[in-house]
This record gives sequence, C-alpha cells and structure tokens, in this order.
Amino acid sequence: MILIDASQLMIANMFSIYGKRLEEIQKHHVRYAYTRGIAYYYKKFHSEYGNIALCYDHRASWRRDYFPHYKASRRKEQKKSSMDWGNMYDLFMELHDEILDEVNVRSYLVHGCEADDIIGYLCNKAEEKTVIVSSDKDFKQLNHLHWVDQYSPAHKEFLVCEDTNAFLQEHIIRGDSSDGIPNVYSDDDAIVNEDKKQMIMNKKRYNAAVDMIEMGDMTSIESHYHRNKTLIDLNEIPSRHKGLIRSQHKIYNTLHKDQGELFEREFIEYLKKHSLYKVIEEMMTPPTLSFEN
Repeated sequence: MILIDASQLMIANMFSIYGKRLEEIQKHHVRYAYTRGIAYYYKKFHSEYGNIALCYDHRASWRRDYFPHYKASRRKEQKKSSMDWGNMYDLFMELHDEILDEVNVRSYLVHGCEADDIIGYLCNKAEEKTVIVSSDKDFKQLNHLHWVDQYSPAHKEFLVCEDTNAFLQEHIIRGDSSDGIPNVYSDDDAIVNEDKKQMIMNKKRYNAAVDMIEMGDMTSIESHYHRNKTLIDLNEIPSRHKGLIRSQHKIYNTLHKDQGELFEREFIEYLKKHSLYKVIEEMMTPPTLSFEN
C-alpha cells in the first residue's frame, strides 16, 4: 500500500511548481500539481508496494481541541501571508471530492483527524508491505513496524530510524516548536506568548528528564510530558477518532478489494478529461525521469 500524505504533497508541489505565484492560484493549478505528485509516486512505488491510499488533513483537528495552541504560530503566519490559505484549502477539498467521484482510489478524510492519525492507524493494521510518502519526521516512530517504510520527498530518500522508542521519547521531551508544542519544562503558551520563552533544553535538563521518566518519578514535568505524549505519540489517537478511521477503512476493504488496474485506467481517463496530458506522459515514462529533481 502507498500511503500518501495528501495535504503535504499538494502544498509541497504547489510551491515547487508555482513558487511565488501562489497568490494567483486557481483550481486547475492545484489539480495539475496534485495529480502530478500522485502519478509520480504511483509510478515509483506501485510495483513494490501496490495500490494508493490518499490521506487528508481534516480542517478541524482533535489536537487543537485538546491543546488550543497546536499549530497556532503556523495559522498566525498564514493570516499574514499574501496567499489566501482558506481558498487554497477549499480548492483542495473540491479536488478531493472530484477525484473521489471519478477515480477508484482509497481516499481518507476523517472528521477531526489529520493525515498522521490515518496513516498511523493504517500502518498498524496493514497486512501488506507499505510505504508512507511524507517528509514528516513524526512517522519515524512507525519504523519499528518491519512492513512499513517511509519515503521523504523533501530528502528524496527513505528515512530510517534505528531506535523508534528513543526517537519518540526524545521527540516528546523536546516537543515540536513547528507544531506549537513546547518542551516538557515549558508552559503551554511558551511558544505563542511573546512575553514568554521556552526553558532552554540543554544536555543536563534533557538527561534529567530521561532519568525522571525511567525512574517513574515525573512530578515536576508530568503534566507537560502527558501533554506532549498525547499530541505526538500516534498510539494516543482518541478512541472516538480511531473508531471513525476504522469505520472508513472497513468500507474501503469491502469496496476497493480489487482496485488494481481499475485505478490506473480511471485515473488516466480523469487526466484526459482535464487535459492533463503532460501528467499522463510523465506517468508513462521510465521512473528515472523525476519531477523531484
């Protein structure tokens, strides 16, 4: 199975292809950038990993309900941007509906869930060799699943994590500033509040946190540790949202058991309908010709 982090792929391709012209983006631009990525990774991985599953971020996220500062800085920067990110998301969702209507492909959009949640669930339930197409470092925690690989479009290589437990523990301790998650020594609003700063995570403090976790005595950092574990550990998906993903997965297991050549045939017809002949040409050329270069 080829699990594509659809939202990340679309945004990365938009910037790669159109650069600073994103203010002028229309639906046909989004369609070209996104389908070009789908075609490329299908061609690259189909023979080894099988069929595609497109995994989307829902506009709402349970993480934001749990932790209001989640990705708050990112949203703030988007509001300052000259690009209309709301319109971009609307166009992408229109494209999601369009592809879902016209192409036989697994397309996961689950209320309150991010692509991370969906991909984490599907990897744990997979009964086949699976590749995650995403540059998100959070997926390294799934590397202990011997049937799961991760390919990073940004690095143009497979990502390998030798010790997933150590990676996850370090990620939880240090937090993730790009997602607005402070380290375990810092208050919830340490990243978003201009009057505050995160406590510096030096080697001494990091090792002290490790010792506290190993000894089971986290009194001074316990609430912050559980905050970060809930937000970062893909095993911490709330049961309600996990159930929503499970329900959609069961439906697809019934409807798309024989996806096979049907996806390729319908996808090409979809590309023809929208005059995306360059994408068809790239899809049919040898895999050595890469739009990543």
